[in-house]
Amino acid sequence: EDFVNRQPMPCHVLMSFTNGRRAVCMHGESGMGKTASLACLAGFAASQGRRFSDGVLYDPAWNLQGPASEPLVWKWLEAVWCKLGRLVWEQEATGLQPECPFQVLAQRLCAELLELQTRRRELLASSGSDALLLVVDDADMLTSEEMSLVHSIMNKTQTCVILTAKKPWNRCVGTYKVVNMALER
Repeated sequence: EDFVNRQPMPCHVLMSFTNGRRAVCMHGESGMGKTASLACLAGFAASQGRRFSDGVLYDPAWNLQGPASEPLVWKWLEAVWCKLGRLVWEQEATGLQPECPFQVLAQRLCAELLELQTRRRELLASSGSDALLLVVDDADMLTSEEMSLVHSIMNKTQTCVILTAKKPWNRCVGTYKVVNMALER
Protein backbone atom coordinates (compact mmCIF):
# COMPACT_ATOMS: atom_id res chain seq x y z
CA GLU A 1 0.00 0.00 0.00
CA ASP A 2 3.00 2.35 0.32
CA PHE A 3 3.37 2.45 -3.45
CA VAL A 4 -0.14 3.02 -4.78
CA ASN A 5 0.29 5.35 -7.76
CA ARG A 6 4.09 5.26 -7.33
CA GLN A 7 4.95 2.27 -9.53
CA PRO A 8 6.73 4.38 -12.20
CA MET A 9 8.72 6.30 -9.56
CA PRO A 10 11.85 4.08 -9.56
CA CYS A 11 12.16 4.34 -13.33
CA HIS A 12 11.71 8.12 -13.29
CA VAL A 13 14.34 8.55 -10.59
CA LEU A 14 16.87 6.30 -12.31
CA MET A 15 16.27 8.03 -15.66
CA SER A 16 17.44 11.23 -13.97
CA PHE A 17 20.97 9.79 -13.96
CA THR A 18 21.19 9.92 -17.73
CA ASN A 19 22.82 12.88 -19.48
CA GLY A 20 25.55 13.23 -16.87
CA ARG A 21 23.34 13.94 -13.83
CA ARG A 22 24.73 12.42 -10.65
CA ALA A 23 22.48 13.59 -7.79
CA VAL A 24 18.74 13.26 -7.25
CA CYS A 25 16.68 14.41 -4.26
CA MET A 26 13.29 12.87 -3.58
CA HIS A 27 11.50 15.33 -1.33
CA GLY A 28 8.22 15.63 0.52
CA GLU A 29 6.75 16.31 3.92
CA SER A 30 7.27 14.01 6.92
CA GLY A 31 5.30 10.78 6.96
CA MET A 32 4.56 10.56 3.26
CA GLY A 33 6.72 7.52 2.58
CA LYS A 34 10.10 8.84 1.45
CA THR A 35 12.00 6.18 3.38
CA ALA A 36 9.73 3.38 2.14
CA SER A 37 10.04 4.70 -1.42
CA LEU A 38 13.80 4.84 -1.01
CA ALA A 39 13.95 1.20 0.13
CA CYS A 40 11.86 0.17 -2.88
CA LEU A 41 14.02 2.22 -5.21
CA ALA A 42 17.28 0.83 -3.77
CA GLY A 43 16.07 -2.73 -4.33
CA PHE A 44 14.91 -1.93 -7.85
CA ALA A 45 18.19 -0.17 -8.75
CA ALA A 46 20.28 -3.07 -7.40
CA SER A 47 18.42 -5.67 -9.47
CA GLN A 48 20.36 -7.76 -11.95
CA GLY A 49 20.72 -6.09 -15.32
CA ARG A 50 20.19 -2.54 -14.07
CA ARG A 51 22.79 0.21 -14.23
CA PHE A 52 23.58 -0.07 -10.50
CA SER A 53 23.23 -3.86 -10.37
CA ASP A 54 24.75 -4.92 -7.04
CA GLY A 55 26.31 -1.46 -6.75
CA VAL A 56 23.79 0.17 -4.43
CA LEU A 57 25.08 1.27 -1.04
CA TYR A 58 22.07 1.49 1.24
CA ASP A 59 20.80 0.13 4.52
CA PRO A 60 17.49 1.33 6.01
CA ALA A 61 19.09 1.15 9.47
CA TRP A 62 21.53 3.96 8.60
CA ASN A 63 19.13 6.66 9.67
CA LEU A 64 18.35 5.01 13.00
CA GLN A 65 20.24 7.09 15.54
CA GLY A 66 20.82 6.09 19.11
CA PRO A 67 23.11 7.17 21.92
CA ALA A 68 25.80 4.65 20.91
CA SER A 69 25.23 4.97 17.18
CA GLU A 70 28.25 4.77 14.92
CA PRO A 71 29.00 7.71 12.64
CA LEU A 72 27.37 7.60 9.22
CA VAL A 73 30.74 7.49 7.47
CA TRP A 74 31.52 4.26 9.38
CA LYS A 75 28.21 2.74 8.29
CA TRP A 76 29.04 3.61 4.69
CA LEU A 77 32.45 1.98 5.11
CA GLU A 78 30.80 -1.19 6.42
CA ALA A 79 28.57 -1.32 3.32
CA VAL A 80 31.57 -0.97 1.01
CA TRP A 81 33.52 -3.64 2.90
CA CYS A 82 30.55 -5.97 2.55
CA LYS A 83 30.59 -5.45 -1.24
CA LEU A 84 34.35 -6.07 -1.23
CA GLY A 85 33.93 -9.27 0.79
CA ARG A 86 35.77 -7.91 3.81
CA LEU A 87 34.82 -8.42 7.43
CA VAL A 88 34.43 -5.41 9.72
CA TRP A 89 36.46 -7.01 12.51
CA GLU A 90 39.40 -7.44 10.11
CA GLN A 91 39.35 -3.71 9.39
CA GLU A 92 39.07 -2.93 13.08
CA ALA A 93 42.06 -5.18 13.75
CA THR A 94 44.16 -2.87 11.56
CA GLY A 95 43.35 -0.03 13.97
CA LEU A 96 40.48 1.54 12.08
CA GLN A 97 37.62 2.19 14.50
CA PRO A 98 34.33 4.14 14.40
CA GLU A 99 35.93 6.60 16.85
CA CYS A 100 38.74 7.49 14.42
CA PRO A 101 38.79 11.13 13.26
CA PHE A 102 36.22 11.89 10.57
CA GLN A 103 38.89 12.75 7.98
CA VAL A 104 40.64 9.40 8.48
CA LEU A 105 37.37 7.55 7.92
CA ALA A 106 36.44 9.77 4.97
CA GLN A 107 39.78 9.18 3.22
CA ARG A 108 39.46 5.45 3.76
CA LEU A 109 35.90 5.48 2.41
CA CYS A 110 36.95 7.21 -0.80
CA ALA A 111 39.86 4.77 -1.25
CA GLU A 112 37.60 1.76 -0.65
CA LEU A 113 34.98 3.11 -3.08
CA LEU A 114 37.67 3.49 -5.75
CA GLU A 115 38.76 -0.11 -5.17
CA LEU A 116 35.16 -1.31 -5.35
CA GLN A 117 34.60 0.58 -8.58
CA THR A 118 37.81 -0.85 -10.08
CA ARG A 119 36.77 -4.40 -9.14
CA ARG A 120 33.32 -3.85 -10.58
CA ARG A 121 34.84 -2.48 -13.79
CA GLU A 122 37.01 -5.60 -14.14
CA LEU A 123 34.18 -8.01 -13.35
CA LEU A 124 31.57 -6.29 -15.46
CA ALA A 125 33.76 -5.21 -18.37
CA SER A 126 31.58 -6.90 -20.93
CA SER A 127 28.30 -7.29 -19.15
CA GLY A 128 27.35 -4.15 -17.25
CA SER A 129 28.13 -0.92 -15.53
CA ASP A 130 30.63 -0.20 -12.79
CA ALA A 131 28.39 2.60 -11.51
CA LEU A 132 27.83 2.91 -7.78
CA LEU A 133 24.81 4.50 -6.12
CA LEU A 134 24.96 5.90 -2.59
CA VAL A 135 21.51 6.28 -1.04
CA VAL A 136 21.20 8.91 1.71
CA ASP A 137 17.94 9.16 3.64
CA ASP A 138 17.14 12.37 5.52
CA ALA A 139 19.91 14.34 3.82
CA ASP A 140 18.65 17.52 5.45
CA MET A 141 19.95 16.03 8.72
CA LEU A 142 23.53 15.57 7.48
CA THR A 143 26.28 17.63 9.04
CA SER A 144 28.26 20.00 6.82
CA GLU A 145 31.19 17.58 7.16
CA GLU A 146 29.05 14.68 5.90
CA MET A 147 27.71 16.77 2.97
CA SER A 148 31.26 17.71 2.07
CA LEU A 149 32.13 14.01 2.11
CA VAL A 150 29.23 13.23 -0.26
CA HIS A 151 30.68 15.81 -2.67
CA SER A 152 34.17 14.29 -2.33
CA ILE A 153 32.76 10.82 -2.99
CA MET A 154 31.05 12.10 -6.13
CA ASN A 155 34.23 13.85 -7.31
CA LYS A 156 36.71 11.08 -6.62
CA THR A 157 34.71 7.97 -7.46
CA GLN A 158 32.03 8.89 -9.99
CA THR A 159 29.44 7.57 -7.53
CA CYS A 160 25.85 8.73 -8.06
CA VAL A 161 23.72 9.83 -5.09
CA ILE A 162 20.03 9.72 -4.22
CA LEU A 163 18.99 11.91 -1.30
CA THR A 164 15.70 12.33 0.52
CA ALA A 165 14.74 15.56 2.23
CA LYS A 166 11.66 17.37 3.49
CA LYS A 167 12.14 20.24 1.04
CA PRO A 168 13.61 20.49 -2.47
CA TRP A 169 17.40 20.49 -2.49
CA ASN A 170 17.80 23.97 -3.97
CA ARG A 171 21.55 23.93 -3.77
CA CYS A 172 24.31 21.91 -5.34
CA VAL A 173 26.22 19.07 -3.77
CA GLY A 174 29.58 20.70 -4.26
CA THR A 175 29.65 21.35 -7.99
CA TYR A 176 26.84 18.93 -8.86
CA LYS A 177 23.34 20.22 -9.56
CA VAL A 178 20.68 18.14 -7.82
CA VAL A 179 17.57 17.01 -9.70
CA ASN A 180 14.57 17.50 -7.38
CA MET A 181 11.65 15.08 -7.55
CA ALA A 182 8.59 15.73 -5.41
CA LEU A 183 6.85 12.72 -3.89
CA GLU A 184 3.09 13.20 -3.86
CA ARG A 185 0.71 11.73 -1.33
